[in-house]
Amino acid sequence: MPDAPRSPLPPLPPLPEEETRTLEQAAAPPPPPRERPRKADDGGPARRQWSAGHALIVCVLALAIGVLLNAPGAHKSAYNKSDGWQRDVALALTGPLAGVSHALLLDRPRKGVQAVIGRSGEDEIDTKIALPPAPAPVTPTPTQRPSTAKPGGSQAPAKPRKAAFTPKRKLKIWIAGDSLVITPGYAIVRAAGASHVMQSAGVDGRIATGLTRPDVFNWFDEIRRQVKELRPDVVVLDFGGNDDKAYMTGLPEGVTIDDFGGSVWRREYARRVGGVMDVINRAGAFVV
Repeated sequence: MPDAPRSPLPPLPPLPEEETRTLEQAAAPPPPPRERPRKADDGGPARRQWSAGHALIVCVLALAIGVLLNAPGAHKSAYNKSDGWQRDVALALTGPLAGVSHALLLDRPRKGVQAVIGRSGEDEIDTKIALPPAPAPVTPTPTQRPSTAKPGGSQAPAKPRKAAFTPKRKLKIWIAGDSLVITPGYAIVRAAGASHVMQSAGVDGRIATGLTRPDVFNWFDEIRRQVKELRPDVVVLDFGGNDDKAYMTGLPEGVTIDDFGGSVWRREYARRVGGVMDVINRAGAFVV
């Protein structure tokens, strides 16, 4: 029988590249690494990372610019602090900053934002107290003759006429003061709403305010303006909760306040209370 044909043997696997290289190839230096192809839209130079020192400088500059932008508000906040060394230090630091901010016009953006949101002049420090002058005492002139009317006679002064309020002519009530007036003030508003002859002109309660610190909030200007605009018949006021300090701003020239509750303190506070009442009474309203 003839021999069967043998199947071809499989090819041997190729030798590793290291074993097939020639001596010249092995001695040659390795080829340089190929550069990563640059994107078509990347026409600028390669990015360079900054050091931590550069980042720190940028943060310090941003903080300095932010401080100068808000320097007027910081200075007023320092002015509104309670009397003491902390207030003195804050004023010494924020005063020059506010001056530099104004000189460099860096306070303009803050003023612009305040004007847009309706809070213009919020950074101004206003300590002026506008009160009506006290009425001069009336003294009889030499040409005036004493009255000959007998006690109990018919020449007694007439009583002021009381106003009559109706559903068409309602009694208007305005309520103002510190934070302690807000809750009872809205209770008065609800009570007035249940009446047919009373109406509310609103509740104006300002936290941490009073009559001793017009730099925090000038109630003397606020009351004068609101009484003129609202024309209330009754004004309910509440002050004193934040006035238990010996320190006052807006003092008359030459006046120095003594301790809280002292004679000078009580005289100056009474002047402010009486002045506010005079402003309201002269506008034709009754004060509670």
